Amino acid sequence: MMTGNGNKIDCKIVDVSLPVPPQTTPAGFDLLARFTLLVRPLRIVGCSLVRAPNGRLLIWTPSPDVKVARAWRDDLVDVVLQEIEAAKERLGMHEY
Repeated sequence: MMTGNGNKIDCKIVDVSLPVPPQTTPAGFDLLARFTLLVRPLRIVGCSLVRAPNGRLLIWTPSPDVKVARAWRDDLVDVVLQEIEAAKERLGMHEY
């Protein structure tokens, strides 16, 4: 369960994968993780958490037609970061 602007949304992050070695786009965006976003009744496969050249964390979706509402963006980034840490623990990746 995630909240944003006082609202609640039922979402889940699954299928988290971490690129090893880390990948950087030609524009300087660092790919931190790929994941699937479950928001009832939708399953959005192919999402990414990236770090922009200015340091800001962003959610990229597989299509420009699929966007994360601004009110939920920071909350979703926090949930993805928690899932990345959980994935690292499961994989024994303490120094990644």
